[in-house]
Amino acid sequence: MHVALTPRCLQKLTAALVLCCLAGCAGHSRSTLATMALPRANLAHLQHLSEPVTVADRDALAVWIYAEAPDYHHVTDDDEGFSCVDDVARFVVVVLLHARRTGSKEAEELARGGLAFVMAMQADDGQFYNFIFPDRSINRTGHTSFKDHGWWASRALWALGSATRFFARKDPELAARCRAAAHRLLPWYDGYLEAYGTFADEDGGKLPRWLLKGRGDVTSEAVLGMLELYQAKPDPKLGSTIAQLCDGLAAFQVTDPRKAMFGAHPSSTAEPELWHHWGSRQSMALARAFRVLPNHENSLSWLKSAVLEADKFFEPMLYSHVPENIRAGVTKPYPQIAYGLNSLILGFLEIYRASGEDRYLQLAHAAYSWYRGENPAGVAMYDPSSGRCFDGILAKDKVNRNSGAESTIEALLALEEMLSAVPGDARL
Repeated sequence: MHVALTPRCLQKLTAALVLCCLAGCAGHSRSTLATMALPRANLAHLQHLSEPVTVADRDALAVWIYAEAPDYHHVTDDDEGFSCVDDVARFVVVVLLHARRTGSKEAEELARGGLAFVMAMQADDGQFYNFIFPDRSINRTGHTSFKDHGWWASRALWALGSATRFFARKDPELAARCRAAAHRLLPWYDGYLEAYGTFADEDGGKLPRWLLKGRGDVTSEAVLGMLELYQAKPDPKLGSTIAQLCDGLAAFQVTDPRKAMFGAHPSSTAEPELWHHWGSRQSMALARAFRVLPNHENSLSWLKSAVLEADKFFEPMLYSHVPENIRAGVTKPYPQIAYGLNSLILGFLEIYRASGEDRYLQLAHAAYSWYRGENPAGVAMYDPSSGRCFDGILAKDKVNRNSGAESTIEALLALEEMLSAVPGDARL
């Protein structure tokens, strides 16, 4: 009897073969996996951090960047502001994941408010400002808020892409506005892609010249947004942009096993011996791109690159210590933050989704255990009864018990992705 394989089945089969070659066929059958229930995703603290605002004449929802213990009152920063696209965009991604998984209308409304904030911060030329001051005016000059197409714009793109996909049928008018806002930003990336396929030489290595802002971390978050846009409406030009950026991410990797950062995707071509845990979503983006563009000629190289980082860099680190950064062979161990641990958790998880190999789901759960208290401080960082996540571990015996936007959002992002990765009865 002959069985016809669909393109998706062939993709999964090929991915499994690649992973077996790279990881020594170390997969585990689902029957051998231990049961480990995940906590519930509680949006209560995130809602506590949220506040209706009017920005650029738009009714929107802001999220406070800081909240101090023990009563978790809101705190502002006089120089930067009190809410920013960096956080509100990721807030939108999280509440849309929650709405998709649970059907929550309340989460949908939170997303609408957050999207209004993000779009209010877009300049006429398509770039984004980041912060608003307490008087609700836009911070247009701060060094973390000036009009740009880098960090905060890439996160805005992720939110806009997620909303375009989510609201395509529920609210086509909102989806169209989100798509239009995203496409006003995309031309800013074209100049980088003019250098596609060219490299700068650095200490015997080659640095791709076409990464956005010369950064793998910024590029990875932008790619995640483009993948959402593409899934909402496949477009050949956008697909080509995604593929070229993924080629750059895969090329910017430490492939010499003699080097301390073997397997890592460094953070910046300006400092190729630097890796920092926050924002390093390269493996997540590469493995997800493999799933979304399975027929691209280079898609297997993207998955292979993600697997190399997972196996040779993330996994050994997971069982020793996840540092804040490694710079020129020198490790800075603290602080540990949710945003940083998510580089590992979501990288492992996307490789699992791409391949079906349970080993990577196990690794994702092992990394997630940081939230449960399996960390240097021995403190549970996420509290499912309140939805609060502590802001970080400052030293082996010192936890920052404040809980602002980023820590809470990233804790919920990890949890929502974990909860949606496999059916409830098959979860670890």
